[in-house]
Amino acid sequence: MVTTLAVVDDELFERHRALDREGAPAAHPERPERLQAARQAVQRLGESFGHETLRLVPLAPRDATDEELERVHGAGYLSELDQARGGTGHLDADTYYAPESVAAAVRACGGSISLVDELLDGNADFGVALLRPPGHHARPDAAMGFCLL
Repeated sequence: MVTTLAVVDDELFERHRALDREGAPAAHPERPERLQAARQAVQRLGESFGHETLRLVPLAPRDATDEELERVHGAGYLSELDQARGGTGHLDADTYYAPESVAAAVRACGGSISLVDELLDGNADFGVALLRPPGHHARPDAAMGFCLL
């Protein structure tokens, strides 16, 4: 029996990166290398089980809709994020944004929703979402702990 592992990933997630005042990559604990390490771990998992046992199924993420985002986050905060699109700065002491950070966060939310739908529909046995920026600390009305949404 082959077990399927749906894998959500997108190159956009790598473009969420802390930048210094000159626009060069800056040191920060939440960085693209974390995603690269997770990708390598998933690949090793697939190789260790073999294709006869575990099949990795890529699942292209989509952007979350405004309605989906509004189920969790307030309109004022979403407006603040929309104004941050294309810019650089910090939403709090820990949470930075770069020109494509908001787009990456919206795609990460949509990818998470798509993965859950895929699992609930029985199209995969397990799933992993290789997403950035993370979202598990974000509050309904504010960024927190590196997380935008």
